Amino acid sequence: MIHMPIYAPPGKSHANCVENLILFATIILLNRAYGSANLDGLAWYVVYCRIGQIISHCASVSELAITFRFMFFVAQLVFVGIMGYRTYQTIGPIKLHYTF
Repeated sequence: MIHMPIYAPPGKSHANCVENLILFATIILLNRAYGSANLDGLAWYVVYCRIGQIISHCASVSELAITFRFMFFVAQLVFVGIMGYRTYQTIGPIKLHYTF
């Protein structure tokens, strides 16, 4: 087993959180700017799954903890996908007009 400093798992967890924040924030901002789909409940579920993923990431590196971490990650993706779909239903495709 590889021994890591005590700060390594929280640091990796924070980097992962920032990585996934871009898609989440984009959907929220698009929804607030162009639409009015109510995403508050789903957004909280994404946050709860994120907290669960962070806790399981920092708690252990056992196979069970890694399985729980992956389940929380997949749940986040599902909720963000539903949020994106609801936002798309509300605002439709965004048409960008480029002139060359």
